[in-house]
Amino acid sequence: MDFFDHQERARRKTGLLVVYLSLAVVLTVLAVCLVFALAVDRSPRGDPALFGGVALGTLLVIAAGTIYKLLALGSGGRAIAEGLGGEPVSAGTQDPRERRLLHVVEEMAIASGVPVPTVYRLPRETAINAFAAGTSTDHAVVAVTDGALRRLTRDELQGVIAHEFSHALNGDMRLNLRLIGLLHGILLLGLAGRAILRGMGRGRGGRKGSGGASLIVGLGLLVVGYVGYFFARLIKAAISRQREFLADASAVQFTRNPGGIAGALRKIGGLAEGSRLESPGAEEVSHMLFGEGIGQAFLQVLATHPPIADRIRRIDPSFDGRIEEVPPDAGDSDEAVAIELGLTPIARDAAPAGPAVPRPAHVAARVGTLTPERIRRTRAALASIPPSVVEAARDPFGAQAVVFGLLLHEGEEPRLRQWQALERTVEPAVLRETRRLGVALAGLARPLRLPVVAQTVPALRLLSPAQARRFSAAVDALVQADHRVSLFEFAVGKLLQRHVVAGRPGGVRFHGLTPLRGDLALLLSALARHGQREEAAVERAFQAGAARVAGGTGGLALAPREACTLRALDQALGRIDLAAPPVKRRVVDAVAHCAMADDTVTPAEAEVLRAVSNAIGCPMPPFVD
Repeated sequence: MDFFDHQERARRKTGLLVVYLSLAVVLTVLAVCLVFALAVDRSPRGDPALFGGVALGTLLVIAAGTIYKLLALGSGGRAIAEGLGGEPVSAGTQDPRERRLLHVVEEMAIASGVPVPTVYRLPRETAINAFAAGTSTDHAVVAVTDGALRRLTRDELQGVIAHEFSHALNGDMRLNLRLIGLLHGILLLGLAGRAILRGMGRGRGGRKGSGGASLIVGLGLLVVGYVGYFFARLIKAAISRQREFLADASAVQFTRNPGGIAGALRKIGGLAEGSRLESPGAEEVSHMLFGEGIGQAFLQVLATHPPIADRIRRIDPSFDGRIEEVPPDAGDSDEAVAIELGLTPIARDAAPAGPAVPRPAHVAARVGTLTPERIRRTRAALASIPPSVVEAARDPFGAQAVVFGLLLHEGEEPRLRQWQALERTVEPAVLRETRRLGVALAGLARPLRLPVVAQTVPALRLLSPAQARRFSAAVDALVQADHRVSLFEFAVGKLLQRHVVAGRPGGVRFHGLTPLRGDLALLLSALARHGQREEAAVERAFQAGAARVAGGTGGLALAPREACTLRALDQALGRIDLAAPPVKRRVVDAVAHCAMADDTVTPAEAEVLRAVSNAIGCPMPPFVD
């Protein structure tokens, strides 16, 4: 899997989708004009103003429907999950199946370098299904049905979650949201026609009119709207089916366990309810689900998912096509799940020995990827974090205390100033929690500090706007207490800014390196000067990075130390964040060669690599155990 390649393909598919749906809109507008021509018995050539107004009005209706739906989905995955009856899984849940789900999602997120998504459970859905939704990996949610939690083993659940993470890393989530918006815009014409016909019936005492322009317009809009919607659904289904095959293959690659996802698919095929959802909103989001959410399509071309047998056969070529009936109580018992959660992951699933340190040329290939070894390392690492820290990281007040505790300075004087800043800005309860966690956080190994901060993201997103502002101000005060910004403080600040406070700007503005020449020079200069003391070593590190991009920029010049301010670096990263995925790949490659000019990865270098990658929307997995 190549994160940058799949992100670029998804972006291009969005463009192609817009072309297809634009053609559908043009044909729809022409059809509406024809309807009005029949209704008023005029030719469009004879009255261009009238039919120009009809065409413009039709476009406005479709645009309004699309914009309305996209605004309604402005909160991304949360709006979709709650619209289907989903309930967020509490971090402090005592339900063993929900705790297992949280563990699996956290392992996947931290191992792939993305922020831990908010997890939802669909409690009234007994079928096996799941989905990932959101505008990007920065603000995603993962939702799982009650049937999946109760009927899947841990390996099968991991396979399903890996499938959903693939959709997130392949760039499918934004594409899925846009599909929903565009389809709603076209459907609005049909709904308008139906409203006209209903109005006519009520106006005639319950009798439908036998003629007239209103009848023709109402019927015409109804037919045109629903025919347009039918063809738009064809486009949606065709795109979705291919993305499902890709997500299945990626899930096997991530887990190296084809039996997990294949077992989940077999259970869907063997259950009476399969993957069918009961929610009335299932059809709208059917293309986002793990399995077909609205039952078997009347026409296969309208199916958003390939047949179960075909999906299993792609994963397991030896599959003979027979799917046995699955009993309703299939899955692990509550007792078995509870026992599993009581085991130490290291003892049951040990991580391989030795750190997974890549060479500079291989760093960009790690972005947005998962491997079974990395998942096992993550499980082992999470098991070594003190339980008090894990529990606190999942609570909004405790999550703030975890971040504050990790930012406390080792030096006595700056630490005293930091405590004074906290006393002025945070609530007493958070201050007490910070003190309580002090010993546990002080003993945390350095490579675990950023993963622990990543664990706090779902809880911090639950803060009210006022609480979030106070939290952000307190973080700034802690960082500025010693009048300098360390690499770890920079990494934490960028992670929180992107995933909790501000989010990221939308769209792509730069498709090449040339417009970003000054930003690249500043970024590489800042990194080289952060990691080296002697000017000769600074120059070598800078040139190591510049050599990876100089061909497309006409050469880069090392910036003076006084130009490498934090504000200038933030501005440079903000512009690079607006680049297309292939450009970001080259930036990450250059940053890796600059930071690892001596072919080694220190904890400090790993932090700065992850901070820069995170700041430009490239999820970088942990480097060392």
